[in-house]
Amino acid sequence: SENTSVVLTCVNEHPGTRAVRAARFVQYFHEDSRGLLSWSPIAERLMGLPDIGVKVLEVFYSRFFVGSSFGPWSNRFVRRQPLLVALTNHNDASIRSWAKGALAKLDAHIRQLMEEERIRDERFE
Repeated sequence: SENTSVVLTCVNEHPGTRAVRAARFVQYFHEDSRGLLSWSPIAERLMGLPDIGVKVLEVFYSRFFVGSSFGPWSNRFVRRQPLLVALTNHNDASIRSWAKGALAKLDAHIRQLMEEERIRDERFE
């Protein structure tokens, strides 16, 4: 899109700082008709920039925890898991490595949330 090209033109002038800044604001995922999430084209371009892909991904990962949701809070993270799984096969070894670590952290967070939700729900039975 036109907005994507404007953002990327700006980022390309000073990628080291602007890619990380842009990662805080661009739409980082798409939702398909089945409700499945995948990385947006601009997210893929930003994470594909040499030497800063992991920094960009850390910003995207931090955004997993921001926003509103419906249903159990753990669902928010379960829906985002496939984004990280997809990166475990990335052609950049540093991104693959980061994704495996982030996926382990996210899995632990999901398990903790599900346990807290289970305990909370049992109180209301």
